[in-house]
Amino acid sequence: MRLLSSLLDNLTPNRGMKILVFTPIWKRPEITEVYCLGILRLKQKFNIDAFCVISPEDDSHNRLLLEKYGIEYCEFRNKLGAKKNFGLNEAMKKDFDYLMELNSDDIVKDELIETYLDLMEGGEDFIGLGNFVFYDSNSGKSKECTSTTLFGIGRAYKKSMLENEACKVLVECTESYGDEKVYYKRGNRYWIHPADMKHCHLLLSDVEYRLWDDQADRGMDNYSQNVLKSRGVLPKVVRTEEPLAFDVKSETNLWKYDEMPGQSYLTGKLFIGLSENEKNVLNALRKNH
Repeated sequence: MRLLSSLLDNLTPNRGMKILVFTPIWKRPEITEVYCLGILRLKQKFNIDAFCVISPEDDSHNRLLLEKYGIEYCEFRNKLGAKKNFGLNEAMKKDFDYLMELNSDDIVKDELIETYLDLMEGGEDFIGLGNFVFYDSNSGKSKECTSTTLFGIGRAYKKSMLENEACKVLVECTESYGDEKVYYKRGNRYWIHPADMKHCHLLLSDVEYRLWDDQADRGMDNYSQNVLKSRGVLPKVVRTEEPLAFDVKSETNLWKYDEMPGQSYLTGKLFIGLSENEKNVLNALRKNH
């Protein structure tokens, strides 16, 4: 009986850690479906759920896809920084241990979650990838991109860290103040960490969770990383022998596949471990198959 119990423990998928995948959705429902299928695959093995934020202006079938695959979502206007901040506040109301960022064109393999779980169980506050693959959905070509720094795909944040370090309040500065890090000008409004309320500020809001610039549509990854860096939170960068995540590029991406850096990678290896449904949808997107 003890041997059987041990075997069953090894088959237990969640290892006591709950991950919430957080994703903004916009257009490209054919790519969104691959994302949904990837979430479905991960949920079969791990204690994972997903929460998306979509926009009322999106007239594609994304809403129907999320409902079809049982993925919860909220709605906010399509301004990416503000949209992500709104979605983050809604996500933080949910029960999870780590929040993982994925875009709707990102796919991660089971092995990545296994790798992350080891670090999560060790209490890492902020985890991310140093290598992944760009996949061209039109041609079926792939290339691996590596870096000594952190990429945007698959970033994972400990919830308790976000509660402590990603919280902000809106204030109006009543007196000008500056030091080697920041400068507050009298009369201006700023989102600041509550610990900085000691400087002459008039409180204008309740606490919110904010990692991105409300007015921005680009530069999300650098902005959020700088927010955490300013609070002393640095990422644990993971580089694996084989890439365990990929970004699906299409004709509608702001940044095209040919503009991306990287070395050629065998697409056949990239598809190992995906479900048959994921492979079928990805193959159907190709124009030369």
